[in-house]
Amino acid sequence: MNRMLASISIGGAASATMLMFGSPLTAAAQPAAQLRRCEDSPWLDVNFEANRHIRIPVIVNGVHTMGLLDSGASRTVIDAAFARRIGLQTTSGYRAHGVTDAISGKIARAVSISAGKLELPPLDAAVMDLGDLARVARQPVDVIIGHELFLQGIVDLDLPNGRLRITPGGCGAEEMGGVSLPLIRLDSSYAIKVSLEGRPPAPLALDLGSNVALYFSRDYAERVSLLDGRRISSAASMGAEGVDIAQAVTVRDIEIAGIFLTRVPALIPARWKLPAVGVVGLPVLRRFRLQVDFARKKVKMVADETAAARSFARDRSGLNAIARDDHLQVLHVAENSPADRAGLKVGDRISLLNGQAVPSALRSHASPISHQPEGTKVHLTRADGKTFTLTLADYF
Repeated sequence: MNRMLASISIGGAASATMLMFGSPLTAAAQPAAQLRRCEDSPWLDVNFEANRHIRIPVIVNGVHTMGLLDSGASRTVIDAAFARRIGLQTTSGYRAHGVTDAISGKIARAVSISAGKLELPPLDAAVMDLGDLARVARQPVDVIIGHELFLQGIVDLDLPNGRLRITPGGCGAEEMGGVSLPLIRLDSSYAIKVSLEGRPPAPLALDLGSNVALYFSRDYAERVSLLDGRRISSAASMGAEGVDIAQAVTVRDIEIAGIFLTRVPALIPARWKLPAVGVVGLPVLRRFRLQVDFARKKVKMVADETAAARSFARDRSGLNAIARDDHLQVLHVAENSPADRAGLKVGDRISLLNGQAVPSALRSHASPISHQPEGTKVHLTRADGKTFTLTLADYF
């Protein structure tokens, strides 16, 4: 669930908020949502930031905010500061595991959440500090909407056109072409089969909350020789469980729903807590229109030809940083990357990007500076006045 690359504007930190809770939710265990008629299924506009997050307007206990949609979260999560602001009462009581580590925290009981005309049944939400995720995302993360929404019917996610709707299960979904894949239940996650460089298909957890294209466990990567004969570097990613440093590689191609995608960035963390051997995230899934049906354990995928042909955005700086009040704090410098060659170190405080103060520079770039073409010069000024020049280049 919502694991983010820690590349805020330079190289950021990947984010994947994949949270698996000890008591998995099931379709049968959920009360019926307050959405009964098929005509009550209008399209919702989605605030979709390419390769970042899917945000939808929601109402939490009567308070309007934006929620991050996350098929990788087995339970909805509310930011601790937002919970206090709207007066939610919390008790201790949950333990979950993310991609790389375990997490414990509090529960808010009988929380009311609605999205458009869909009112979810009162639910027990996890409450945790999402502040670092918000800093990586460059905007507030008040609530992460997890499996409770997906269990209410068919989630029709038309990312190419920036819209979403939830159709009650009995209504059926809009007919469309594409490929229907089974959803494989693995503990509290749902996975689909993906073929990696011609190998037999493997079950990868479906995670719309992750802005990492692919994650793999180290055991799987070693079993299929994923680290052999290719450039390897590293990257920092941010999740609810904190920062993790993973190996970074480029996968030559993958086949998903009959479509081949090439030169796909992938991360391999040192620790792995998921039952699936890997995770497929939003940078891959955004290339399709999706009809996700948890109850019937299937997903229909229709490739958007323009999006499928587009190259994957990739970090070319090797500098992973998180935004603080008036600066970027360096979390990680990838080995043999432009940032490494320029002499930047973990803990450095960057006050200027290309001569602009950090807050202004971040606001003026819709996508990370580090995703610009090879050969682009990026000038960074450290808090002590020393300037570093990075020449962007592919390094893994």
